[in-house]
Amino acid sequence: MIRPSISIPLCSVLVLLIGEMSQADNPEFAARMDVFITADQPITRLEPFVAKHPEIVLRIHTLDAIENLENELSKGLPGDASKAKRLALTRLKQLSKDKRAQLEHAATSIATALRYGVMKYPAIVFDNDFVVYGLSDPFRALEHYRRWRLAETS
Repeated sequence: MIRPSISIPLCSVLVLLIGEMSQADNPEFAARMDVFITADQPITRLEPFVAKHPEIVLRIHTLDAIENLENELSKGLPGDASKAKRLALTRLKQLSKDKRAQLEHAATSIATALRYGVMKYPAIVFDNDFVVYGLSDPFRALEHYRRWRLAETS
C-alpha cells in the first residue's frame, strides 16, 4: 500500500515563521484588541476599523450587559420575595440559547476586565499589554498604541 505524503518545503515554513516574527516585532502591528464599553458608550467607527484591520483579533466586552439582562429578567416580578424568586428562576431556566450566550459572554467580559486590571471605561487593551482609557474610537486608540510601541522600540 502506498501512502500519500505531504511535503512542505522548508523554505516555505521559514518564510511563514519569519513573516510572523517580523509582524510581532513591528511596532505598527497589534495582534489583539479587547474593547471594554458600556451599552451607552458604543464603539465608534467599528465597521470601517474591522474592514481596514482584518488582521487584528477584536473582542468587544460590554461591561454592563449582566446588569441589563438582570433588569430585563426582573421586570414585573411580584412584591412577595418567595414568588419573585420562583418566577426569576423559571425565567432563567427558560432563557433562549442566544440570551444564555449573552449572559456567559457578559460574565467572561467582567472577568477579563478584572484580569487586565481595567479600572474605568471605555478602555481598549492591546496585546494583553497596553491600555488606552477614555476612547471608544479604535483608530485613535491604535494610534496611541503605535506611538507607545515606537517609543518602546527606539
